[in-house]
Amino acid sequence: MAAVENALRGAGVEPLPPITPVLCFIDADWPLISPPDVFRGVRLEGPRSLRRRLAGDALDDAAIARLARVLAAALPPK
Repeated sequence: MAAVENALRGAGVEPLPPITPVLCFIDADWPLISPPDVFRGVRLEGPRSLRRRLAGDALDDAAIARLARVLAAALPPK
């Protein structure tokens, strides 16, 4: 989370968008009743719930594309 915030600040992104740490579990077996949703401040999501959460964000397509470019440059894969 700090790396994302630092990358965005370093690129001059103002105001910063909301930054929420998330772990997405692809093949997890969650309990049907009351599955966990947060652990120590980190959101726990599956692909469907993550898709719903992201669909609710208020960022437009241009802002998302800009943030993606900034983060891809600042945090390249190893």
